[in-house]
Amino acid sequence: MTFSVVICTYNRGKNLSHTLDSLSKSDLSQFSWELLVIDNGSDSDCRAIHRACAEAFPSSTYHYQEEAGLSAARNKGVALANGQFICFFDDDALVSPRWFSAAAAFFFNHPKVGVIGGPIQLQYSANSEWDRSAIARNYLSAFDKGPDPVALHYNEYPRGANMAFRAEVLAAMELFSLQLGRNGNNLLSYEEIELCYRIEKSGQGIFYVPELLVTHLIQTNRLSDSWLEKRAFYQGKSEAIFDQMHRSIRQVGTRSLQYLFDLIFIERDKRKKGYLLQVLEHFKKQII
Repeated sequence: MTFSVVICTYNRGKNLSHTLDSLSKSDLSQFSWELLVIDNGSDSDCRAIHRACAEAFPSSTYHYQEEAGLSAARNKGVALANGQFICFFDDDALVSPRWFSAAAAFFFNHPKVGVIGGPIQLQYSANSEWDRSAIARNYLSAFDKGPDPVALHYNEYPRGANMAFRAEVLAAMELFSLQLGRNGNNLLSYEEIELCYRIEKSGQGIFYVPELLVTHLIQTNRLSDSWLEKRAFYQGKSEAIFDQMHRSIRQVGTRSLQYLFDLIFIERDKRKKGYLLQVLEHFKKQII
């Protein structure tokens, strides 16, 4: 079995060295593998740091990606990958020691499964009384479906910080949508969910594997109500883009009317506001 490990990084990638250190302590060396560090438009100072980190790691190559956006960076990683299995980790994620043995075993024993992912636990970089509710944790990519393997369906797919694909499955699909995913200062998401949705529709299984544990290092700048509100707003925009891609006009309209009613009479939800504004922007473009 051959693994291609893809890590996309940009200006925030201050924990890349920690991510690579966790890989060096994992069981990755038991397999044939390669590491691809995709630098997504970092400034010159960060670029030098990322290049140095990558070049210090064995079997690693560094690639600078000028086209902005996480989806574009991930797509470049797929295009460069040579492995049977392509794994994606964030540049602020720590991979557990037995991750690759567990992934290899699951893929080997389940030939009809095309995508796997596992639990993501959060590690905060500072003590804070900031909101750590289930919703806040979800926006920070916390993910736990329990102690047993579980088949995943929309919209509970593997999180982008911890997922692996059969290369042959990705080769048969259009890759991550450039309409979704982080790009500059926006907090669009849902690119992995949209891709997994299409993969599941094609007949491939998608599974949660509890042994595939990753720890997500949470930066201090995310521990604020303002960040959470912005993240919720862009979550709504992301869901609207997904619905416009895969749902009927009637379905989008029904959901929009319900959200409008909720915002007027029940609650001020940034996610629902983001959804409505994205739908309005879309229809304005259609009219123009």
